[in-house]
Amino acid sequence: MALMATAAMIDTLVISRRLRDAGASEPVAEAVAKTFAESIGPAREELATKHDLETVTNAIRGDFPAAQASNKVEFADMRGAVELPRRDVRADIIASQNRILVAVGGMVAAGVGVLLAVFKAH
Repeated sequence: MALMATAAMIDTLVISRRLRDAGASEPVAEAVAKTFAESIGPAREELATKHDLETVTNAIRGDFPAAQASNKVEFADMRGAVELPRRDVRADIIASQNRILVAVGGMVAAGVGVLLAVFKAH
């Protein structure tokens, strides 16, 4: 008197015997066991079996290297996209440093010229 569910078998005979051993009458024990099996049956169709889990796990493991490779390519693209602005910024910094050096050099030369003019005047 076992009712078969999709994912696993529900042994209504064991349920019925346990209910009878606990003091339930045979018709009540069988009705409770059958009702339990019928009510759980539809829900069990939604449960994953060990095979289902293994299939999904293997699929994920199979997809993982491809996803890793894709991420490496995306990261490499991002590095390239970041590297170009960094080069531009470096070039701008070097150009600014050169302008500052020229300006400071001009100020030093002007200061030396003023000092020489002051010393000649005295």
